[in-house]
Order: sequence, then structure tokens, then C-alpha cells
Amino acid sequence: MNIGKYEVKLKDKLGWYDLEEIKNEMVSGAKLDNSGIKGFNGEAMLKSKMKLWELAIQEIKDGEKVIPFSLFWAKELSQSEGNALDTAVEELSKKK
Repeated sequence: MNIGKYEVKLKDKLGWYDLEEIKNEMVSGAKLDNSGIKGFNGEAMLKSKMKLWELAIQEIKDGEKVIPFSLFWAKELSQSEGNALDTAVEELSKKK
């Protein structure tokens, strides 16, 4: 798929362990007290999204140059590029 000037190749589907890693990132943000979950740290949601992207993206190319996934790369995406990638990766995460 094209994301701006990048060609991004996603996995066909995520494996069990991939999904467990993503869940672990989400759960790390849970705020607990004696009665159970009391709230959630929003930063954990962003970290879990970046973990999902990291696990879902197989390759990023800028022309012939292969770029490794990084938080720096993700931060440089425009809103429309990030939204397009997020939509594609979320759909991938729902595949069984």
C-alpha cells in the first residue's frame, strides 16, 4: 500500500504472540485499586498502537531504500498518512 511517498508492506495476518504483545502493552496502562480497574493511562494506548504497527509492518520503502520501522518514522507521517496506515493495520489486527 502507498502511504505518501512510502510503499508499506503489511503482514497477511498477525500471529497469536503478536496479539499477546499488543494486549500486554494495553494492560500495562490499566490503573487498578481494590475494586478492579479504575482508569486507564492514555500513553499505554499509544504505545500499544505503535507496537501493533511495528508488528504489522513487514517493510517500508522510500523508492528503492528500505527504511526500518521506528517511532521517528511514524512521527513524521502526515495526519492523512497516519490515518490511512492506522485503518489498514486495524483491519489486519481483526483478521482471524
